[in-house]
Amino acid sequence: MKTKLLNKWTAALRSREYPQGAGLLRNDYNEFCCIGVLHDVAGKEKGLPYDEIWGDQDSNGQGIPMSAIHNGKNQSAELMVGAELRELEMSHSVQSTLTGLNDVRGFGDEFINTFEVIADWIDAHRERFIQYHVPCEENESKS
Repeated sequence: MKTKLLNKWTAALRSREYPQGAGLLRNDYNEFCCIGVLHDVAGKEKGLPYDEIWGDQDSNGQGIPMSAIHNGKNQSAELMVGAELRELEMSHSVQSTLTGLNDVRGFGDEFINTFEVIADWIDAHRERFIQYHVPCEENESKS
């Protein structure tokens, strides 16, 4: 993942600008899962308007499920979030961990892991997101 995008994502999680939700990237109450925040941040970074970031919602008003990034149910979300996860080189294992951290609730239906806690986890495991690659040009110039 690009360090800049990772930093903007964790800053957004800590900003309290995004209400936390579960089970969907974003629901009709405008609540987000942590990966939905990534999707929104990356869309804004690309200068896209809200409608282009999120595309059309299902007619039943259920929001955009995580499965949309894998099954093409919402083409905008599938293409964009899929690209972000690839850019972050985020494995399915890490996606599952983040989803699990995000969706756990305690008594009173409150989230056990707030976005701030999730951002701390991301920061503590940055090596799972940032891959260090030597550009091809540098390799060729050293030959």
